[in-house]
Amino acid sequence: MATDKTTLPGLKPIPPTTEKELAGSLQAMQEVLAVQAGQRGNPLDRAVTVRELIDSGMAKELNDNPFDPNAGTGLTDFGPITEAPGDLSTPPAPTGLTATAAFTAIILDWNGTSASAPYGNHAFTEIWRSRDNNLAGATLRATTNAFIYTDEVGYNETYYYWVRYVSTTDVRGAFNNTNGVEATTLSNVSAVMTDLSETLANMPGYSVLTSADSTNAANITTVSNTTSTINGNLNAMYVIKASVESNGSVSAAGMLIGANANSGSNLQSYVQFQADKFAIWSGSTNVAPFIVSSGTVFIDSARIQDGAITNARIANATIQSSKIANAAITTAKIADANITTAKIANAQITTALIADAQITNAKINDLNATKINAGTIAAARIGANTITADKINVTDLTLEFTAATVSGSTIGSWNNNTMRLLKVADLGTTPGVYHIMCRVFGGSGQVKTLSIVAGDGTYGAGASYELRNDFAYTDGTTPTVPTADQGYAQYHSGQSQYWSAIDRFDSTNEMVQKDFIVRKVSTTSRTLRLFILAQGDGNNRQLSNVQYGVYRFSEI
Repeated sequence: MATDKTTLPGLKPIPPTTEKELAGSLQAMQEVLAVQAGQRGNPLDRAVTVRELIDSGMAKELNDNPFDPNAGTGLTDFGPITEAPGDLSTPPAPTGLTATAAFTAIILDWNGTSASAPYGNHAFTEIWRSRDNNLAGATLRATTNAFIYTDEVGYNETYYYWVRYVSTTDVRGAFNNTNGVEATTLSNVSAVMTDLSETLANMPGYSVLTSADSTNAANITTVSNTTSTINGNLNAMYVIKASVESNGSVSAAGMLIGANANSGSNLQSYVQFQADKFAIWSGSTNVAPFIVSSGTVFIDSARIQDGAITNARIANATIQSSKIANAAITTAKIADANITTAKIANAQITTALIADAQITNAKINDLNATKINAGTIAAARIGANTITADKINVTDLTLEFTAATVSGSTIGSWNNNTMRLLKVADLGTTPGVYHIMCRVFGGSGQVKTLSIVAGDGTYGAGASYELRNDFAYTDGTTPTVPTADQGYAQYHSGQSQYWSAIDRFDSTNEMVQKDFIVRKVSTTSRTLRLFILAQGDGNNRQLSNVQYGVYRFSEI
């Protein structure tokens, strides 16, 4: 983006009273400034400004530091930023090119899976062809990213082919060979049959073989004949015919054997059969392996030799799906890169058909919450410091929270002026950071000097959790709790009179709440517990109830 232009002030004329020598210097300075500004003189002598360098993209560092006199002094600081040219190596020459002719197409195949092709920057293959074996006269037929190609050319066509690789950086390799690979498609069978039929019909004896002898009669005719001319044309034929004619309808069957030569050249022999049905019988079997009926040829499938029907003998688009047995198309029968997206029906690629660890990041376009099963993203799959506050929907944020209300009768009683530590609840055995919220409600009696304690150490003996006799509780400004089993989680709130306005809990209206955090680092099965440390103003004093809630956070 171009920066705003700076308006330069005009130079004032030199006063006529200026000293002559000074006026000459000022005149020269004006001339220099005018030329550098492009106001006069040759435009090629105009000075280039920092603004023009930045706007042209030729001085990136100057754009960042336009007032730094040392900016843009390095050679790498000028000129447009260019990307790396990529792999400019020359692709290898393809190998193994073959050309197989079918009815109207020529199928090309080359060693795309061999060591010659899988170079790192392969893009596609060029296919060239020519009517004759001349690479210089060949033209580009097609390009493909596969290693097989079908060229539709029609009947009775001959072509020579060459292939070469092209890299992703548009570098072309050498052709497979200087000599082309030749292939010729088959002739049009219908046209060939028509021509042959006309030729055979013109052979001597054809009319004898197909004609009727008389009306309403059955005849067997034998004709043996040889002819020669002064020009050297020789003919020999032998005809056996059985025919009937009834009310204008003729049916004839027979065999014609002949040979001829024209002036001693173009020697040929021929055998023709005339029959509505023609069959060849094999021995004493009652099934003919070969039958011609009304112009249609029938061949018993058991009489076709294995491997006799090649690819060239199968016309394009003639194999229907009903002709392919289930599970007959194996992996080896599918060429590389020949199954396209259009050939895969929707919802056909199931989980069972995807190998483990085969879906890479580059193959994932749209990943949303509906695609992720609950509980499948473990902590190990989340990078450190990757989930920021702006990525968390506070409205939908759910944390594991344990809460309960424990009645005073369950907690127990405090006696007159006797400090006792009574358990409220077990909070857990798993290490981590526990955020504990505790709310205490007074009862009908007077409970005083109350403290909230949490820990996974040992605070007394027996079910009462009374303080141990070998530890003294200090009733002062800095009260303490015995810390047996040092190193485990410990918390003591201090007496209520130091953190609350309530001195004695003698009514259900007396309530205090304390939030605190305990870090449990023990790897043993010790249980983190919540206690109330207090004494009674009289015997058998109880609280109404204690409510608590706990969040636990795991540590990395």
